[in-house]
Amino acid sequence: MKQRRILLRLPVALFLCSCTGLVHTQATTTDIHAPGDATPEASALACEAPQVPSPAWYHHAVGYEIFVRSFSDSDGDGIGDLDGLLSRLDYLNDPTGDKDLGVDLLWLMPIAESPSYHGYDVTDYRHVRKEYGGDQAFDRFISEAHKRGIRVVIDLVLNHSSSAHPYFQESASGPDSPRRDWYVWSPVKLDWQRPWGGGQTWYQKNGAWYYALFSKDMPDLNWKTPAVFNEMTDVAKAWLGRGVDGFRLDAVRYLVEEGPGAGQADTNKNHEVLRAFRAALNATDALLVGEVWASAQVGAPYFGSSLSDELPMLFDFDLADALVQGIRSARAGLVREALCNRLSLWPAWGAAGVFLTNHDMVRVATALGDLPPEALRLAAALLFGMPGTPWIYYGEEIGMKNGPGDDDRAKRLPMQWDSGPLVGFTTGKPWANPASMDPNVAAQLDDPGSLLALYRSLIQVRRSHEALRIGSTRVLGDESLLVLERVTPKETMLLVFNLSGEARGFEPPQGFVPVIPAQAPSGTIEPFGFCYLVASQ
Repeated sequence: MKQRRILLRLPVALFLCSCTGLVHTQATTTDIHAPGDATPEASALACEAPQVPSPAWYHHAVGYEIFVRSFSDSDGDGIGDLDGLLSRLDYLNDPTGDKDLGVDLLWLMPIAESPSYHGYDVTDYRHVRKEYGGDQAFDRFISEAHKRGIRVVIDLVLNHSSSAHPYFQESASGPDSPRRDWYVWSPVKLDWQRPWGGGQTWYQKNGAWYYALFSKDMPDLNWKTPAVFNEMTDVAKAWLGRGVDGFRLDAVRYLVEEGPGAGQADTNKNHEVLRAFRAALNATDALLVGEVWASAQVGAPYFGSSLSDELPMLFDFDLADALVQGIRSARAGLVREALCNRLSLWPAWGAAGVFLTNHDMVRVATALGDLPPEALRLAAALLFGMPGTPWIYYGEEIGMKNGPGDDDRAKRLPMQWDSGPLVGFTTGKPWANPASMDPNVAAQLDDPGSLLALYRSLIQVRRSHEALRIGSTRVLGDESLLVLERVTPKETMLLVFNLSGEARGFEPPQGFVPVIPAQAPSGTIEPFGFCYLVASQ
């Protein structure tokens, strides 16, 4: 489309009244041009990045993370299961309705056999845990999901197994065990600390010491042993053969250790293993999204040298933290800094998984709980405006909060479907008590002003505008106002976010019409307000 000159009015001083109000104090004017034009006031432009080259299906997707144990229980045993999840697919994606959320990519936290509630200590990588309905329930679920156009990725825990896994039991039986080198053993205890803050990593069993980075119940697999590589690639191929569309790779920084400290994470051998793993799968359409919980700088090498080299997507942890903390502190600069840092460091083909929180983090509704409810709506708008693939943590779309306590269970409680005493999750005794009966899906489903309705609308807007999915990005604004320009040859969009608790002055540029909300701001953007605008044709 024809390039246009975009003029924004970003006042230095705040407007004296709200969106319906009248006058403002002195303002400065920043000229912002479409790509290819000269920018006379470069100080307004924080950074820019090109359009996504050769976009894949996951660039267009909206992801949704599910803890199966807490989503929906079909048989009354108090534990969520795959048939329960299947029964809720209409909520997630109903091709025949208009009240579904509209997501088309599900991430299932671990579903393989495990002795723990969370499932990250696996005892059988090839079979679905019986509590969740077993293999047949999974096959039913994956078939129905695919009928609706929903792709499914599952958690694959490559770094470690359970200490109860038969492979570890065999490895621990003695130095002559044929699987001894499947795990990392030492005849003496070594003084290696956890790289993120200390703590024991070597544990004794049967007269020797084994390495377990996360817990004594999670011994690290030895990826230097070819048989381990072959086994885990065979596991992944088996799941791909059953219909999964990819994997969320847990803790991929730590697969191969070369020594204490810096040798416990991000080693050269670690990258070699991931490249070989990707090549061995030979599944170019499969999504591998890595959990590299570190800075964007640490994450960048995990993309490798090309789209097909190492990992195609990483979760952007820096941006997740900046989005929440930026709202809490009314500092748009935190978001700008994190986003620009990623855009400058990650390759253009490297997809970002954008999220607010996940199963290891305090829920966003809790983190922003002392702010007005508009702050949660702003968080949602920011999530869908950022370049990358948005991921929702189950319940986020209704404003679910943490339960009591500081442990991880408080972040992973049953989905709140209705206001009944068991919140529609189960008819039995729940594995964990729900955090609350409010908010819930039933109360918001038909409410056009609800947080759920906003998430639904934002997903629809993203589907309708390719600039939000794959467009180039220019990042602008001031200390509390964040402005993004998203552009493809077909359209130009302008996204404006007020991260402060005060009204901010904003004059929409000529030739732009509102997308969401339906009415463009006139003079000001409300506290914690936002607007998506698109250039009229």
